[in-house]
Amino acid sequence: MSTAGAPELVAHSREEYEELAMTYATNHMKRMVTSAKLLSLRHTSPLFDTKQLVHSLETAYKLLYEATMLQIQHHIIIHKPER
Repeated sequence: MSTAGAPELVAHSREEYEELAMTYATNHMKRMVTSAKLLSLRHTSPLFDTKQLVHSLETAYKLLYEATMLQIQHHIIIHKPER
């Protein structure tokens, strides 16, 4: 959710998760505001850019396959192309 632009929805422990769940379950206004925020972020957040996500995954799979065939062990980094 940090990538989506909503770090306030990230829980770092089970206790934080339960606290967030209770907050959103019992606070209708907060739930509506957060929902509206997420709806607006889906147009600009890389998390919701399905086309780019698929392209990056396909590139990563191709690089992993090529590295396997060449018996190369290294990290694969996919950079987001300029638009």
